[in-house]
Amino acid sequence: MSDRWAVALAVAVAVGAVAAVAGWVRPVPLPAGIAALAGAALAHRLAAGRRRSTRRAGCLGAPTAATAPVLLCLAGALLAAALAQRSLAGLERPVRTGPVTAEVELVGDPAPDGHGGISVDVRLAGRRYRARADGAAATALGARLAGERATVIATRGAPGPVETGLRYRHLAGRLDVATVVGWRPGAGLSRAANGLRRTLAAGAEVLPARQRALLAGVTLGDDRDQPPDMTDAFRAAGLTHLLAVSGENVAFALLIVTPVLTRLRFGPRLVVTLAVLAGFALLTRAEPSVLRATAMASVTAIAAALGRPATALRTLALGVAGMLLVDPLLVTSVGFQLSVAGTAGIVVGAHHIAPLVPGPRWLATPLAVTLAAQTAVAPILVATFGSVPVASLPA
Repeated sequence: MSDRWAVALAVAVAVGAVAAVAGWVRPVPLPAGIAALAGAALAHRLAAGRRRSTRRAGCLGAPTAATAPVLLCLAGALLAAALAQRSLAGLERPVRTGPVTAEVELVGDPAPDGHGGISVDVRLAGRRYRARADGAAATALGARLAGERATVIATRGAPGPVETGLRYRHLAGRLDVATVVGWRPGAGLSRAANGLRRTLAAGAEVLPARQRALLAGVTLGDDRDQPPDMTDAFRAAGLTHLLAVSGENVAFALLIVTPVLTRLRFGPRLVVTLAVLAGFALLTRAEPSVLRATAMASVTAIAAALGRPATALRTLALGVAGMLLVDPLLVTSVGFQLSVAGTAGIVVGAHHIAPLVPGPRWLATPLAVTLAAQTAVAPILVATFGSVPVASLPA
């Protein structure tokens, strides 16, 4: 697949997801989307075989070679719309309200809610809720980490405006926790990830509180303990992306295991690389920017293992299309939108801007990268936050 068609596929999948979320299309049966994707894949396979045979015969390419990518894009849009509608239908199923005493699994890490309590996404009976606690319950729940389980006495309610506005988190309702009765560790993988997080946190205990919070943000994307003035300062400088885990952190993680990877054959190397990426996503809580970075790294690793290296643009496009087919509601996440837009700006625009920037290359190149990224995310920042920080480019 060429870069152009890879981008077209990503755009088609995103449009299908947006159309379903916004209610612009009628319900699309999931089997129809799967059948369309299978048909497009078959057409692409037939077109590839036809091209090989006509190339050997010295003839022009077959007409199906041009239609296969179009069919694939249409199928991607249909499948994304069907999956998004299925996710929304699951969220719209009414929840059983009232008192409940049950064990819940923490989906994320508890964080201050800005009103003296804490909030955290939890899973109860196969559905996700936004749990909130005050007082002693907040203290008990706040000590836990994602993947761990807590037994709570709570009141379950229907989703409010906050839960409805966080569709990409798949919240079916809210849970007001009165008491935390007990807790137990999670499964093996989450237990290992939490152990590493707690080890890193313990190692940073020698630092002052502000530097400790900053270190957690830069390394793990954990901004829960950052004071409001620090958050405001980063936002005013346009540097909040430094506190979100993305490609930079993924590169560091892979760099650590490079001595091992270079000694492995292609097959085991791919398996270890994907395992490291999955572990890193688990460690950093699979935020949208983390998913974008790990998806691109996974596409790069698979392409290298197959002996078909892909350009950065194609890697981004295929990564985005894959993520939205796995979870179409990601398209509603501002963090996902900013991560994709910033990366696209760098991939598409940086090499065009760099020759136009005067001065030495050591200054022009990073300035071009920054300018490309900031230009790409500016429309989203204006639409979401109302302005773009004027200090973002020099900062």
